[in-house]
Amino acid sequence: MDKKLVSIILAAGKSQRAGLSYSKLLHVLEGKTVFQKTFETFLAIEGCDTFVLVLPENDRDKFEALIKTSLKNSNREGLNLIIIQGGATRRLSVKNALDSLSEYESENTYALVHDAARCFVSKKLIEKVIEACFLKNAITPGVPVTNSLKKVNPEGKVLQSLNREEIWEVQTPQAFRLDLIQKVHREFNSEVEPTDDASMVEHVSTVYMIEGEVQNKKITFLSDLNSR
Repeated sequence: MDKKLVSIILAAGKSQRAGLSYSKLLHVLEGKTVFQKTFETFLAIEGCDTFVLVLPENDRDKFEALIKTSLKNSNREGLNLIIIQGGATRRLSVKNALDSLSEYESENTYALVHDAARCFVSKKLIEKVIEACFLKNAITPGVPVTNSLKKVNPEGKVLQSLNREEIWEVQTPQAFRLDLIQKVHREFNSEVEPTDDASMVEHVSTVYMIEGEVQNKKITFLSDLNSR
């Protein structure tokens, strides 16, 4: 059977650290909002005909208007689009997205999970992640760190110098076989909220790292919007 692709794009964050009075995903860069730049890059991926867009409760009408414009601009108005509301945490937003895919043939379907705030991701990187996931079932892109790293305690005492050659900065999109990532989210029982999906999958399956892109940074602060 042919492999199927689903793209989950997370756009429900509160943008608190960006210091804006509106969602950072609605900020305009190079003539398009951050959200549109991300969404339209994924729309260009051949073979991905199902999208789950996780939106905030506030400004949902603005996001839906942007979605319609992007679909028209990309000539992708006939694809399968699922729009859902985000959860209280990133993990719950992903779980909501995965729950909406419960009827999909999970063993033959692969899910991309991407933070919409990473609007500089390239089509080439997305395709590389997909290709790797088809072979190994759980993939995250990342880049090696270049600075010296120290482990410190809450008082600031240096406990250990870390080998930077073994440390990578994780990015998205992360990709997983759908049944694997659904199982991990369904059975999650930790009191510590994960910061990404790969850290959850690591407990039950091998996750492989591939080299990402330096420009694929996540917009977190206002300065990130003006630093490219």
